[in-house]
Amino acid sequence: MESAILLLAAFFFLFLMSVVFHELGHAAAAWWCGDSTARDLGRITLNPIVHIDPVWSILMPIMTTVFLGFPFGGAKPVPVNPTNFRRPRRDDLIVTLAGPAANVLQAAGYALLFHLLFGGAGWQEVARSGLGIVLVGMVFVNALLAIFNLLPVPPLDGSHVVAALLPAAVAEAYRRVGFYGILILLVLLYSANLGRYLLEGTLLSMAALGLSREVSVAAVREIFSLASQIGL
Repeated sequence: MESAILLLAAFFFLFLMSVVFHELGHAAAAWWCGDSTARDLGRITLNPIVHIDPVWSILMPIMTTVFLGFPFGGAKPVPVNPTNFRRPRRDDLIVTLAGPAANVLQAAGYALLFHLLFGGAGWQEVARSGLGIVLVGMVFVNALLAIFNLLPVPPLDGSHVVAALLPAAVAEAYRRVGFYGILILLVLLYSANLGRYLLEGTLLSMAALGLSREVSVAAVREIFSLASQIGL
């Protein structure tokens, strides 16, 4: 029981830091592009408390647990003022993609560390190490965060990419979907099997990083099995 609690504590702490790095990527990119709004509000920090959001950090994990069977969410969106950008369209794309890029880099980093420590080990060998389970779990989390955030539904990052390709008036109307985008996501998760496609896309991404489907699926199942054992 004690080892399960320690493993889950490590997993959820690293999960939290994954979404923190995502938002930190947005904030740092915005500052680099000429907008100091996030920096002035103290968002260029690794302090997770600053990045907690009632919708993305609390509501979304609850709702995704109901619809997907596992918790998923994010941090408080970084405030950005595009009028401060030196080249608005280009810089908006840079800032938008910086968040998912931060997750891709983390996924690659965790995968590299896993390969260095475990090589081509099968599930049975990985299962004997809590560290191996956590590393695979973090590759899963970061790959999923990157893919999820690139969905073209406001206010996710993917909607900014689409908006940058649309005429200005159409893009502005598209962005106004705003909070309703979360409701659209929930409907899609429930009625269009979006969760299944997200999972398959994540597993394919993990395979591209050298993690077999057997190890990936088994590690994620083990994490949630441990969570159920301690009543989470």
